[in-house]
Amino acid sequence: MKPIVVFGLPFNKGKRGGIVSLHKLVKLLNEKGREAYIVGSKYDTMEGVKEASAELMLSKDFHAIYPEGYNQPQIKNKGKNFVWLLHFPKREYIGFDHWLHFEPAYAKGDSQPLKVIDIDLDLYCNDNQPRKGKAHVYHKNQLARQMDAASKDSLCLDGYEPRGEDLPAILNSREEFMCYDHYSFNSVLAALCGCRSIVLPIPDVPKHEYVAKRPFGEFLCYGENDTVENQSEKAREAILKQYAETDKQIDSLLNLLD
Repeated sequence: MKPIVVFGLPFNKGKRGGIVSLHKLVKLLNEKGREAYIVGSKYDTMEGVKEASAELMLSKDFHAIYPEGYNQPQIKNKGKNFVWLLHFPKREYIGFDHWLHFEPAYAKGDSQPLKVIDIDLDLYCNDNQPRKGKAHVYHKNQLARQMDAASKDSLCLDGYEPRGEDLPAILNSREEFMCYDHYSFNSVLAALCGCRSIVLPIPDVPKHEYVAKRPFGEFLCYGENDTVENQSEKAREAILKQYAETDKQIDSLLNLLD
């Protein structure tokens, strides 16, 4: 069986979002008994993940998985090429054998689901501490950022390190969290920590349509007037369910390779 090379970025470059998913995928593939590596990390990898050797890359004898930032394979390798849509498709894609998508909202054509997350549920949990005040993120919603849409008494958490201890501590101290980015994972983290986690609704898109595109949206408040009970418990259950589903999705990916 050919090795699998995943094109990524240095792990400590924010340790967030798609970067974590790319490194975690390599780790999960290795746990499945497959030879898998990251490339482009400059040897800055998630624990247990190895950078592809120069010899392997020169041999071109591998399968490759690219994130959506690549519009075509970068190497004429001897194996299959996949593009993994970790966010909305940004361009036209050519030369790929198969497509994968992180969220149903990002699906294109006959792409297959592959949602890989890495959440420390001992860190992101409800500590049942006294709560006061609000917090928010704008993340990729540049318009809301420019308008400074959040209330003045709300703490902006853009730029906080998701894999450190500061963010869960802050989320455990706040009553309410507003996510202006419709798809930011921060809304899930806030729910895990016991905040009333609210995501800004997409204009003219009702909640059931939003949940169809982003299943984790089921346990989030879709707008300030929405109410969801026991968000923390529901978020935790959804994460554990996704871990099991990811295992099946990776098996499906391997079936495409073999």
